[in-house]
Amino acid sequence: MMTQQTPSLVQNRYIFSQLGMQLWAGRSTQVQAVDFATVHTLPISQPSSHLATLNDTPITVLQSETLAKPDIIHQPIALNTDKMSNLASQDIKTDSSSSALQENQPSISYQLSAVLYRNWLLLVDEHQLEMATKSVWSSLMQALEKNAKQHQYRHQIRQLSYPFDEIYGQPLLAQRSLDGFVFGLTKGDSSIQVLTLTQMHDAIKTDAAWLSQFSLADMSVAGEQKKQFWQFLHQ
Repeated sequence: MMTQQTPSLVQNRYIFSQLGMQLWAGRSTQVQAVDFATVHTLPISQPSSHLATLNDTPITVLQSETLAKPDIIHQPIALNTDKMSNLASQDIKTDSSSSALQENQPSISYQLSAVLYRNWLLLVDEHQLEMATKSVWSSLMQALEKNAKQHQYRHQIRQLSYPFDEIYGQPLLAQRSLDGFVFGLTKGDSSIQVLTLTQMHDAIKTDAAWLSQFSLADMSVAGEQKKQFWQFLHQ
């Protein structure tokens, strides 16, 4: 009975036959035991002519001496010291002009605290607050937040500090920062009215439509002003 050969065995026999190696020895062939640990040291028979060898393809070796080296030309760089001196002088003059401009400009700073409540935007410059007015503003903010939660009113609290660094900016930047701050809260909604409860910086121009008939200073000395202000917000 003939043993059926597996596909892997057939493939192995084909590969070895292409290499010129016989997988099976004949019946009359003398065999010798081989130590598989040293099988890699045994010589391999000459490959078949069907396989390509390295000698079939010529290899061209480039000698490093034949490669042309680029010529490097060293030329001294001439420095125009007069021009450099002029540029340095201009930089010094520019820095001096900038410093003088900053000294001549007014120091503008404010710390705006804004409360958006219903259709009102309340603005307070905390730099203008004293002990008594701080207490009134704090209690008023708490009352507005509590009432907004109870009646589901629109309510937001935002702050803006100017200047943004230790160097005081230009009045134009201070004005635009305030205008952008207010517009970001109102979103251009004309139904929202702005009410200032403290004075703004003298260099800041407030909109003519802003209201200012109430102030924290008046509320701190007259309790009746607080009641009128509360009624004014909810009329």
